[in-house]
Amino acid sequence: MTRFDLFVATGATQALLLPAVLIALFINEASPYKLTILFSPRSKIIDITFVDDSVLGDDEKSIICLQSDGKSITGTAPIIQHLYANFPFLVGKDSQAERVWISQLESFEALDFKVLDPILQRLDAHLLLRSFVTGYSLSTPDIAIWGAIRGNRVAAAAIKKGSLVNLTRWYEFVQDLSREKKIAKAKEGASYDIALNNTENGVVTRFPPEPSGYLHIGHAKAALLVCDISTDPSTGKVTHLDLELHLAGDVKKTEKKVTWLSTEGQTLVPVELVDFDYLLNKDSLAEEDILEDVLNFNTEFRVDALADSNVSDVQVGDIIQFDRKGFYRVDRVPAIGVPGVFFSVPTGKQK
Repeated sequence: MTRFDLFVATGATQALLLPAVLIALFINEASPYKLTILFSPRSKIIDITFVDDSVLGDDEKSIICLQSDGKSITGTAPIIQHLYANFPFLVGKDSQAERVWISQLESFEALDFKVLDPILQRLDAHLLLRSFVTGYSLSTPDIAIWGAIRGNRVAAAAIKKGSLVNLTRWYEFVQDLSREKKIAKAKEGASYDIALNNTENGVVTRFPPEPSGYLHIGHAKAALLVCDISTDPSTGKVTHLDLELHLAGDVKKTEKKVTWLSTEGQTLVPVELVDFDYLLNKDSLAEEDILEDVLNFNTEFRVDALADSNVSDVQVGDIIQFDRKGFYRVDRVPAIGVPGVFFSVPTGKQK
């Protein structure tokens, strides 16, 4: 049975220490569900020793060291890569992208803002439509990069300033996840009753969590069997559906899905969705092409729709996601007698 010992020089640059320390703590806190086959549930997987010095031993470059099987691994990224290889549950679906991000951890060490700013800007742009650095759940790069930023006073100051909107959102989101995990751990052994009052008739969640991190309007999906469909003979529009819950179904594999908005307890808000097409009807222009022939003169499309009443609470510039439609930026907030206007945000995935 492999044992791991992590030695940390606490006086060294925190941006190079915290990523590996946080990953080690994450492994130690992992439930016995994943680790009981190798270790006693009460034992620590990785023993962490904090050394009150700026270096470990005589080597000035040695500030963090992992020992296992008689081998010593130094450096933040190499240590995380080694743990990554030994604990499969650290590996997400896009392992190649995760390794790339881990390999760039040392770039977050810079204390010169001119050097650090482009790195933070790139991460901010990467997180535009993402809640996590990779994939749709907390990953090793999320924990490691969060630690690197937390350990860099210049990066942390940029986060507090709030100018990097996407990065700040992600940073606070990951921080909140850690807090929620601690609260959940403190309540281990408790039931699923989380002390909500007056729940005898059930609980309605208006906005279930979304991987994208943006507000997802009208997201109510389940595996259903369609029992009956009624349509208007003159228009062909569906006017009534009889549906039956089918828990054995798989939402991801279902080709046709039903999305709806309830009028009960709310007044639906009129909105105008604005989508745009390409200015040119060709991917690339040839020398002989005449501009008028390749111009697309119909590039704007407006659709009237009804949205959940909560869209009245958005602000101009906010980005939200309408179910089955995509991401939209608020151009005009809905008001009494005035529909809200939402501009489509291209993701690059549309053909």
